[in-house]
Amino acid sequence: MLSKVNRLIRRTAQSLAACEASLQKLNAEKEKLAEKERLYDMQLKNLQSLLDMKELLGEVTAYL
Repeated sequence: MLSKVNRLIRRTAQSLAACEASLQKLNAEKEKLAEKERLYDMQLKNLQSLLDMKELLGEVTAYL
């Protein structure tokens, strides 16, 4: 009976270690994705600024 309990404890510990490793991997991937999202947001803001400047330049050119 005790050996069955010990095996169960060992298997549970192995499962826990595997879950923790998976969680660390997922957290690392989450960080990479968050960084990509920040970069894309910056690019989007830059593109929006360029579009705004182009629109303003068009208005100024039309006024002249």
